[in-house]
Order: sequence, then C-alpha cells, then structure tokens
Amino acid sequence: MSTTLIINKTKDVLKLRSHNSDTEIATIQRDGHYSMLVNANETYCEFVLQGSHGGSGTEQLIVTSDELCDNERITINESTYGKLCLHQVERGSLDNPERGPPARAVQPTSWFAWIKRPWVMLRR
Repeated sequence: MSTTLIINKTKDVLKLRSHNSDTEIATIQRDGHYSMLVNANETYCEFVLQGSHGGSGTEQLIVTSDELCDNERITINESTYGKLCLHQVERGSLDNPERGPPARAVQPTSWFAWIKRPWVMLRR
C-alpha cells in the first residue's frame, strides 16, 4: 500500500468521487491537498475530479487507479482556457538524499556457460 498526494492548484474547490459508484471520496479545497491510500493489487478504478469554473458549468478530469499507483504526487492545474490539467510526479523521481543509487543489474551469464557446466562435471 502506498499514498498518493493529490494537490489542488485551481481557483475552485475540487470534488473527488468514484466514477463507477458516484460516491464522493473527498473535497479538496483551493490550494489544498488530499492523501489517497492506494493498493496496486486492487481492481482497476476510475476517479473523477470535478470542479465548477466561473459558473459556466462543471469541468471534470478522470484519474485512474493505475495513475495513482504509479505516481507519488498529482497536481491539478488550470489551463488558460479553464480546462483541468494533470501534472504527475512518478514514484522514486523525487530528489531524496536518503534514497541510494539504484541497485546494479545482475549480469546474465551466457547460455553456453549453463550447457558447459554439466559437461565439465561429467568429465571429472
């Protein structure tokens, strides 16, 4: 299980709800955030971020459970035309001095080495 931070950088309040059941999960205030607990082993879901922009109706954006699992932080911005835009920060891409360098890849042995090993043992 991991947590994804959803940050609202729009001019309005955003409502986060489940797309399938239409259940409201959270209300994210202007310049606020919501920490969503996600599990990579759960069934695929879609979530809707919805806000009203300038009284001209509602603007909505669909975020999938895959995006929530893959990203450590999701920031919702407004474009110049009032459309909602996502900015995603992948897990492990944040500059964290406590995280060491990635582990070295194991060098694969050649296929010939695997065949040669039993042959050498039989010759002894």
